[in-house]
Amino acid sequence: MTKYLLLLLIAGLTACVSSSPRSLKKTDLDQPKKVQVIQSHHDISSEKGKFSIEYFDDYSYNIYKYNEQNVIADADFIDDKGEVYWNYESTFNSSGNVTTVSIFVRGKLNTLMRSKIVDGLVVEEVYYDDEDQIKYSNLKEYNSDKVISKRTDLDAEGKVVLVTECDYKDGKLILVTKKLPSGKVKETIKIEHNSFGDSIKEVEFNPEKEDTRVVYYEYEYDQNENWIRQYRYNKDRILFGVNVRHIIYSDENKMITESDILGEWFILGKENDGFTFNENHTFYLADKSEKLGSWSFNAKKSVLALVEMDGNEREMEFNCEFKGGLLHFSKDDEEKVMKLERRSAFIDDKYALKVAKKAFLGKWKVVKGEEKTIEFLPDHELIITSANNETQKGYWDFDFEKALFHMKKGSEELNEYPYFFEKGQLKFYNHYLEEVLTLEPIQTTL
Repeated sequence: MTKYLLLLLIAGLTACVSSSPRSLKKTDLDQPKKVQVIQSHHDISSEKGKFSIEYFDDYSYNIYKYNEQNVIADADFIDDKGEVYWNYESTFNSSGNVTTVSIFVRGKLNTLMRSKIVDGLVVEEVYYDDEDQIKYSNLKEYNSDKVISKRTDLDAEGKVVLVTECDYKDGKLILVTKKLPSGKVKETIKIEHNSFGDSIKEVEFNPEKEDTRVVYYEYEYDQNENWIRQYRYNKDRILFGVNVRHIIYSDENKMITESDILGEWFILGKENDGFTFNENHTFYLADKSEKLGSWSFNAKKSVLALVEMDGNEREMEFNCEFKGGLLHFSKDDEEKVMKLERRSAFIDDKYALKVAKKAFLGKWKVVKGEEKTIEFLPDHELIITSANNETQKGYWDFDFEKALFHMKKGSEELNEYPYFFEKGQLKFYNHYLEEVLTLEPIQTTL
């Protein structure tokens, strides 16, 4: 038992990267500054209409470190074994412009970027290899708001390889157009935002391949209005992935209590390994297969003591911190930190189905047959309006897993239709797959 506990704790401490955030100075901004963001990507699984995040034994995640201007200065990219496989470090001038970026691969300098600054704006970036030879570069142009409007990418010989143009509305990026040196459009990306400025829809179009890729997003936010979960949906509005962020702020100084430790915790980057701390001060490994020992917590020192209950009475002590929603365990003689997270069994339905539901919301007109409109409301009520403005109310719902739409008009029985979105139209079929109703949007949510 002692050997297994030691292996578990050592694995968690040595396979994870140290996360010692820089001390940042508080400014007059309303919101606290970000010090560090730990971000990971997860696939989604579904069963019987319930979505959940898939976890594996995989330590891969990104760590972004911020400077006093709340700008990313350095970043570490961690592989599935918990090792930094590449990272970059930036330097800034007194005006906050990036002057150099050093890119390392497995600890060795691979690329160095040097920037040229004119009138407080970076107008050129040149990238050099480890022998100080030019690899590639880019030129930047700005609009009247001093935001990048055009970027020209050049190869080592200075030949244009790509031109990227950016269009904005109300200060938000809404269109990216990538062009080849000939002027031919290679790709366009249209972006829609929510009130927080985060992207909620991206449409990528490749004119040569006539290929369109659509991704929708929904977010969970923390108390500082920064997203901590970004849900990703495909063109059919089906949830397929999630990005998770643990954000450490400059003002985090929460004193941990025993109640903060109680419950189930999983080691970040492990599928099942972790601990369950019980109110009676016993603890289990995450699988709860066997009572492993007892625990106690010194709140003044923020020290957690684990004692095994196998007769050896071996005690191990860990310094505890609660930062970015993660429980951090460390030892005085170790630089590494074990990070533990809480996990929920399922994703809340409001995120699993929110984008799929939005696809129907709004007013539609009937394409064939009698002239009328159908409006699908958020509370599952529908309103059918005929050409002479007579209205009829009803009920609607859908089963996204089976692609079935349920609709009830007035006192009629509830009808069920297979449905399909095609070229902006919403089509309903009977169970013989014969088209029975086609709608075109007049005003929809998405």
